[in-house]
Order: sequence, then structure tokens, then C-alpha cells
Amino acid sequence: MAQPQALHDPGKVLLDVALAVTLGGDCLADVATLRCEPAVFGPVVSDPTVSRLIDTLAASDEKVLQAIRSARSEVRQRVWMLRTPTDRSWSTSSASW
Repeated sequence: MAQPQALHDPGKVLLDVALAVTLGGDCLADVATLRCEPAVFGPVVSDPTVSRLIDTLAASDEKVLQAIRSARSEVRQRVWMLRTPTDRSWSTSSASW
């Protein structure tokens, strides 16, 4: 009997890629650095799964770009809402995303 295919959350996959870049990675395969610490980062998908997701996103360019813009806007609004009035690390003159 065939086992059901695993379903991966695209958001988690992209989060893992973003974390890998933050930690100094410069290619998709650098998510492997997260795989070494499952207690910290949780399960991390395989390199081929990351590549398939990127291929899928690239094939649906405008829809994906709009979703990214929307998510970025929501995150920006949330961060600004959580910002404390005395927090000087966020300047209104900072470059926007």
C-alpha cells in the first residue's frame, strides 16, 4: 500500500530559506544548516523540496509577487504596531522594504 505524500507548508519552507540566508547562507541548499538543529528549527524539508517550491513560485510569478507584497505589508504593519515609542532603532527615515 502506498504511503500518502508528505505535505509541506510553503510558508515554513520559505521561512527556513530566510533563516538560512540570515545565518550566512547564499544558496537554497544552505537550509541544510538548519537540518542539523531540529530541536531549534523543527523539521526542515529536503533540498529537492525547496527547489520544487521555488520552481512552482517562479511559474506563477504575478500571483506570487502579489502574495509576497501583501505578506510583507502585513508584517511591516505588525512590527510598527509592536514597536515601543522609545525604540530608537527604527527610524522613519530608514529605507523601506
